[in-house]
Amino acid sequence: MSVASTKAFYSQVAAGALYACAISDVLGSGSNDERHQLLAALRTIPDAMQTVLGSRQKIAEAARQFAPARRYWTVVGNGFNAVAAEEVRIKLSELCYKSIACDITEDKKHIDLSCEPMIIVCATGLNDGTASDVAKEIAIYRAHKALPIVIATEGEQRFDAAAAVISVPNVDHRVAFILSVMVGHLFGYEAALAIDSLARPLRSAREVIEHAVERGGVGSELLSKVRTDIGTPARRFFDALTTGTYDGNLEASTAVRVVTVLRNVMANDPLQAYQNDSGKISSPEALLDDTTSALTRAIDELTRPVDAIKHQAKTVTVGISVATRDSSTGRSCRHSSMLELHAIVCRTRPSRSSPISILRSSRSSASLATASRARSSRTRRW
Repeated sequence: MSVASTKAFYSQVAAGALYACAISDVLGSGSNDERHQLLAALRTIPDAMQTVLGSRQKIAEAARQFAPARRYWTVVGNGFNAVAAEEVRIKLSELCYKSIACDITEDKKHIDLSCEPMIIVCATGLNDGTASDVAKEIAIYRAHKALPIVIATEGEQRFDAAAAVISVPNVDHRVAFILSVMVGHLFGYEAALAIDSLARPLRSAREVIEHAVERGGVGSELLSKVRTDIGTPARRFFDALTTGTYDGNLEASTAVRVVTVLRNVMANDPLQAYQNDSGKISSPEALLDDTTSALTRAIDELTRPVDAIKHQAKTVTVGISVATRDSSTGRSCRHSSMLELHAIVCRTRPSRSSPISILRSSRSSASLATASRARSSRTRRW
């Protein structure tokens, strides 16, 4: 695999288990019973994963309740669950645009509890002694105002100090960590949607301005229309801001700027209020431009497009190195990124400004077929 991906993780866990069984058989280590038990445990995972999918609503509720308001996140696990924690950290980070720590469960209390983070605790398939120890760690987290959310095997009752417990089916302890990963992946997806939903009142407020401009009119008329309609989305934003919902994802300077311009627009005398706060010579156009700019900045900070990850390395590094010959110089050259390969195939310069569209077009079957034929033809000429 060229890059880490969700499907690659699950498939390589299965492939790794098969490979380990084959190696142990060749070396004569372990027993047939042990290998059979591991492979049988793997066969239970698809049904268990279906059960986890059935609990997606509970996972979504936990994500909506806890994720948006916490600025700092971390993921912990021990044993096999340490592997799960590392994978969950990747998915949370790329979907939710967070820099996230990953630690061993019992080490966390010595590291950064001072930031009072939301802590995803991967704790599936634990034996009695380890589960008791993890329960103590969770109590320590909560005592230091952290927010532990525990992924545990169903029936486990020792994690009552957690803010929330997400249960998964009881499977063999050697493969239980896979279910921790799945819950973490779903939690990351739902958390990203929850964060993105915070931008809705701001998008609605910006649409009020855009629609007023589209309908036309002089500056004072536009401002009057906006002032009449912008109150509802603005108050929704103010209410959520007061409860701390935006604390985890909206910069303080951005929030202050948005509140200021919205209050200016809604004031009895918008232009005078704007001039008093900004120190600028006021005009309807200037006020509406500043309001649109502030709303756009806030929307950008909150937007989480789960189908198009910002700055995602996959859009520029997936692919293999391809040796070609430059027709103008006759020299051999090597193109290692998909963007460059796309440029070779289509005889265009790589468009660095829109890597997502290039990646999507190259993924379609028609594009792949065309690219393959074109590449074969050019290879023969070279």
